[in-house]
This record gives sequence, C-alpha cells and structure tokens, in this order.
Amino acid sequence: MEPKESWEDLIFRAKTDTKTVKKIANRTCKIYNQKVGTPPDDANKKCCCGRLVRRHSFDGNCLSLNANNNNAEISNSSQEFVRKYSDIVPVTTYGTLKSTGFISCKYIRIDNQSDMEPVYELLVNDCGGTKPALILSIYGGAKYFTMTEKLEKEIIRGIIDAAATSNAWILTTGINNGVSKVIGEGISHYRLLKANPNKIVCIGLTKWGTINESTRLELKHTTKDYPRRLCNQQISDDDNDTDETIERNHTHCILFDDGELSGYLNDEQRSALVEHAMEDKDDKHKCYGVTIIVEGGRNTIEVLQNDIKTNRPIVFIEDSGRLADVFASLINQTANAKNDQQFIPSDEAVRKALAEFFPSLEKGEISVIATRIQKILDKNNRHLLNVFRMDRDKSVAETIFKAIFTMKTKQNEINYSSRLADEKQNQDQQHTKDEDRLLDLASQWNYFDGALSILKKRQNTTGNNEKIKKLFRDSLIKNHPVFVEYFLAAGFDPLKLLGIQCVEHLLAANSDPWKLDGIQPAELLLAAAFGPLNRIGTQSVEQQRHTMLLQLYKDTYEGIDTINRSYIKELFGQSAVTTIKTLDIKLNKFIGSFIEALYSKEDHTCTKRICIDLTNHVCSCCSSARKHRALDDNQVSPQNGRDTQSQDQQNDTKDLREKNDTEGSSENKDTKDSDENNNGEYLLEKNKLLRDLFLWSVFMDMPEMTKILLIHQQSRICASLIASAIFKQYSKLSSTVDLKEKFQIQGDDFGKYAADFITDCYKYNERSACELLLRQVPLFGNITCMQIAISSENIQLVGTACFDQTLTQVWYNKLSMRNSQTSTRPLQFLSIITFGLLAPKIIPYREKETNMQDTS
Repeated sequence: MEPKESWEDLIFRAKTDTKTVKKIANRTCKIYNQKVGTPPDDANKKCCCGRLVRRHSFDGNCLSLNANNNNAEISNSSQEFVRKYSDIVPVTTYGTLKSTGFISCKYIRIDNQSDMEPVYELLVNDCGGTKPALILSIYGGAKYFTMTEKLEKEIIRGIIDAAATSNAWILTTGINNGVSKVIGEGISHYRLLKANPNKIVCIGLTKWGTINESTRLELKHTTKDYPRRLCNQQISDDDNDTDETIERNHTHCILFDDGELSGYLNDEQRSALVEHAMEDKDDKHKCYGVTIIVEGGRNTIEVLQNDIKTNRPIVFIEDSGRLADVFASLINQTANAKNDQQFIPSDEAVRKALAEFFPSLEKGEISVIATRIQKILDKNNRHLLNVFRMDRDKSVAETIFKAIFTMKTKQNEINYSSRLADEKQNQDQQHTKDEDRLLDLASQWNYFDGALSILKKRQNTTGNNEKIKKLFRDSLIKNHPVFVEYFLAAGFDPLKLLGIQCVEHLLAANSDPWKLDGIQPAELLLAAAFGPLNRIGTQSVEQQRHTMLLQLYKDTYEGIDTINRSYIKELFGQSAVTTIKTLDIKLNKFIGSFIEALYSKEDHTCTKRICIDLTNHVCSCCSSARKHRALDDNQVSPQNGRDTQSQDQQNDTKDLREKNDTEGSSENKDTKDSDENNNGEYLLEKNKLLRDLFLWSVFMDMPEMTKILLIHQQSRICASLIASAIFKQYSKLSSTVDLKEKFQIQGDDFGKYAADFITDCYKYNERSACELLLRQVPLFGNITCMQIAISSENIQLVGTACFDQTLTQVWYNKLSMRNSQTSTRPLQFLSIITFGLLAPKIIPYREKETNMQDTS
C-alpha cells in the first residue's frame, strides 16, 4: 500500500507534532559549536569526536574550557569521546536518495538512544499503514565476506520468497559490503524480474559515523532546507576515511548518531526495533522475528544473545563461513537424530570449532568466546537454534517458517504443561486456540508442514469445522495447491468444506435435524422425501454451488496482485464473474460453440446458443449490451430450482441409478436402492463441484492448482484438453511477448498430459482408448476429446497412434475416396434418381482396414 504522505512530510510531522510525547531527534557533539574557530596556522585541529574543531554544527553552549575571541584550545585532543560530550538537537538530515532501480532509498539521521516507537510508527506510515507480519534480521559477514555463488543465490531466493509471502521487513546493517550488499543486490534483481517490485521492504540500520565523509555530504546536500553553510567537510583531508557507504537498494536507511564520526553500531537498536514490532498488539496484529546468520564474526554473538534473551528463533546458514559454520557444526554434533535430544557441547569441542573457523584468534579470546557460545547452546535454547543446509533442506524460506513453528510449538507446550490440573477444560480450549493461530500462520505463509500435524489430528473430529473450512477456502483463494491437495487426498468432502449442504448428509450428522439452520421441519421432510439434493431451506444444492462459485471468483480476483489482476481482466474480459451465465459465455468463447451450457440451462436452446456464438465470435461490440442484460440473471430464482439440471445431467443421474446393486432381499430392496440413488446423486454433485473448481483455476491462471484439481477429475483427458485450449487462447489474446510465451508453455504442458493419458490408455486397451476420444463427456457439456483436440489444434494428442486409429475407425463404412473418380459418376446419378435405394449396392464404401485388438 502506498503512503498518503511523502517521507519528508511524515518526518516533519513526527518531529514537530506537539501531541506526540516521544519525538524523533538527533544527537551531535557539543564540545565545540559553530562559533568556535581556530588560528589559520592550526586549522586542522581535531576534536575527540573526529570532527575538525572549526566544523562543528552545534549551535548551543559548548563545553570548551578555554575560549578566547572565538578561538579554542583543546585541553586533551586524545581523550575518549563519551556520551556526555553530545547533546540532543532537532532532526535536520533526512530525504530520499535517487537510485538506478525502481525504488529510491529513504534515509534519516537520528539519536542512537532514540525510543523505537516513533521510528517504528514512521516506517509503518511510510508503508501505507501496513504492519509487518515478520521481521527478518539478516546479519553476519561484513568486509571479509565470501560465499559460493550457488549458496548465495539460494539464500537470496529463500529470503525474498519468505519476505514476499509473509509481508515481512528485512533488516540489515545497510552498508555497501558483506551480506547487506548481497541482500540489496538480490532485491534489486527481484524488482527487475518480478511484476510487483514494491512489495519487499528492506531497512538498513547503521551508524552515522560509520559511513564515509563523501556519503555524509551527499546526504546533507540531498536534504531539503539543510543549511548550506554547514555543508562542509568535517574531517581533515589527511584523515584516513573509510570506504563504507549506504547500500542504495534498501528501501530505508536509519542512521543512528552518537555524536562521534567513527565506530560501528551495536545490536541494541535492531533488537529494540524488532521487540517493539513483536509487542505491538494493536488491531490484533501479530509479528514474528527471525534472525538469519550468514558467516559472521565475533561481534555477531551479541546479536545471538539478544535474540535468545527475547525468545526469537535463529537460522544459521551452513557453509557460509566463520561463526555460522561454528554453530552449525556444534549443533549437528550435539543433536541426537534418533530421539530428538540435544546436549551441550564440551569446552574442548567449542575450542576446536573456533580454532578451525577463526584461526587468528588468540587463546584468551577463544576462552571468552567459547563460554558465550556454550551459554547460547544451552538445552533450554535449542528449540530456537536452526541450521539450513543446502543439500538437505528444501529452501531457506521453509527453514525460516519451520523455525517459527518450532518456537511456537515449544512455547505452547510449556504454557500447556504449566497450567493447573483443575483447569483442564480451559487448557484444552487454550490449546485449540494456539493450534488455530498456527493454522492461520501456515495459511498466511503457505507453509504446509506447519499445519500437517494439526490437520491429521482434526481429520476425524467434528470440532473446529469452521476453522478447517476457512483454511480450505483461503488455500483456494491464495493459490496454495499443497493444502488443497492434502484436503482432497485425505478424504475431506469438498462440498462440506465449501459450505454446500445436502439434507441426507446433514441428517446423518445431526441427532436433532430440526436444529439445522434455516430449515423448517416441513421443508426438511419434503426435501428428504422428494429428493435430498433438490432443495435445502430455500436454495437447491446447485444454487448453493453457483452462489459459492460466484463469490470464489470475486474473492480470488480481489486477492491477486495488481499486475496479474490487470492481465486477467484483459484476457477474461471483466473484473469478476458477476453472473453464472458469464461462465458459459466464456467457455463458448475459449473452447468453441460445440460445448453445451454447464451453468445457465435456460441458454441451452438453439436460438440462444446462436446468439452467444454471434456475440463471442462475430459481434464483440455487443458485449456491453450483454453485460447490461445479464444483470437480471445475477441470482438463480428459487422457483426454478427444480429445473436447473440439464437433460444430459439428468441422464447422468439416471445412469448412476441404473448401476445400483439389485442383490438383497425384496424386503429391504427399496430402502437400499433409495440410499444408493442418493449416494449417486451426491457423487454427481461432488464431481460437478470439482469440475467448477478446475475451470476456476484455469480461468484465474493458477496452473499448479489446476494440476492438483486435474487428478480429481473423472475425465482427465477432456479436462486437460480444455485447460490447454483456454491457455492457448490466453496466449493469442496476450499483448506482451512474455505472457504469450508463458501461456503457450502452459497450454503445451496440459496438451502433453492429455497425450500421455491417452497413450497409456491405448497401450492398455486399444478399443477403449479410441472410444474415450469419441464419447461425449456430459460433465463438460457433452463435448468429445476429439472435438476439442482438433478445434484447439492440439498437436500432441493429434499425433498419437490412438488418434490415428480412431480416425481410421471413424471412416469405416463411410463413402470411399473412389467416389471422387469420374468413372463412378453414372453410379452416383442412378443413386440420385432412385432416391438412394440403389446406393448401398452400387456406391463403394470404405472397408474395415485393421482389426481392433482387445488387449485387456
């Protein structure tokens, strides 16, 4: 979300708002002020803060002890700079640095002892009021940072995936070297390659005195209304300045100032910012913090200690070097994979690891560092420590989410065991709430492994059904195919998960049928007696399915990002499906006029189908008029509920009924047949729902979801060909080369699936395989696989041996090609004048060329 105010306006309001108790401010050295000067022959005299005496910006009363006619003598130029030598001053250095990429770096210089509340609010306001759900602190190697290219790409990809998935902030040191440079450049590449580059928020936290003088001057010059008389170099030309500068691919850079022009920032500010974000509970907001250690030196241990103290999980990147490898090695050595137990490494093991990865350390330093490492590796902290190894783990993003779930699960166990025994009921309720929060996290971050154990436990229970339903629906809308695959494969009923009610199943699940919401006793009896699937309450099952489907299209469209939404609108023809009739019109447009109406049965007439064909393929300018007329069809009237099934679909139901088992005693036969008829009708409704979800995933361009739903289709060959045809039509309608190529590849993939399916069937049974291509598929509008393969020019399926054999058999007993010869014209004339009576005798027909072999 874009901010309503500019970065500069937000800062101006934050530092001048009289209602705000905690304001942002700056700090500078006050040993000397602007009025103090130096003799010409001693112009390069330095203050202990690192500035030239004559280049201080402080304008208050200074601490100079010997001032004479604005000339100052430094009593002890070698004294150490301490906090009492500085003072708070207004914020004067802030603005936006122009970058070569899409995003400019916004910066501000503030007091290093500032409270993090106004800083956090400033960042949130600049993000359009969107608070982070996750904060990733990426710390470790700085100047001497080396890593393999493969591991570097994996780290960048995983961190960006985690940030984009979970609405995260990324925190680094913000300087142009080491791991912060790697992350900044990786985000820059991501913005160039991805369609929504503004999504990643990357914040650099560094010290004003760390960056070099030329960068400080640039920041002052870039600041609007900064006093130009103070835009002078504050250090001597003889000083050895650093080469540190800001990494400009970060979205924000917070420069903390203690008044001294040297040194590096400690971890106090980062830890305080993350802690404040995690403690922010306004608007039911919940934020998690994870620290990722890439390489790292001895100073990185402070970061680990702060995270352990505040119960934040840590991920070490194995093989990235130095400190990360020390911890990865010790964690792997002291973890027992068989019983999932950990033990503290010995002092000798820690020293050996330090000597291996830090060969330049002295013995005294090794002893101190070893003690700090052993405290971090305590058994009580091991649930917070995680290791990513590239040849073992799937991705960095998954390891990040796993670290959070491990921490939360351990925390829930501790809270659960600490409660009193007489609070058993409250314990169970709280435990269920904790699990619900984990399910919400898993859904938000698309982390299936985190939800798997909870879903397995709840699969056969009747409680928390609403949470399971919400998770399934969110998985559809957010395009999380792994979740959807689990629900369907584990036997969850998709009709129940989407809130579509059927009377006989509700009767089986409820001891008191009169408590069903919205169903009167008389209606319930009639529904059960005259067809349980026809009506429940005031809506039939099909009406419920259509209502759900319309809402699903709407919610999915609103959930996709802006760029994807624009091309879906362009290809699909409108922002969302407003009427169920729209879907039949789109199927007619993208598949062909030979497909019958699936949803609006009133359009299943010759006249209306001709009108739809003309509208789709001849007179596209009539679309606006069609949309206007379609407003009356937005809801399916209850009066027509019993007539919504097409004749073909009624025939399907009839066929299913005819397949019922007729065995059993005559005494129970009628009851048994009735139950099986109901099950057959219910199965048909379930297949219709799966078909609708399949078409929805194709229209909304979710190819991975489409592949999952394809597995659960009755006619996979026909479904694959439909997906291929729609994606190919999308390719033709796309206005950009990359979209054309993307949809063409997707269309070819599903065309190949169809060809592979029919080839396998042909190997098993040639006759049945040929029949599959020719038979009508009622679930998909009575089309045939051969029709759609030819109309969509599906080369993969047309080129199969099964297709050739089917064509041969189709032409059997039809007119022979010899009838085109001149010698057969008299015979044709005789057939005509005898009104075809002689045709069977004198006109040549094709003979059966090959015998079909039934290999079943």
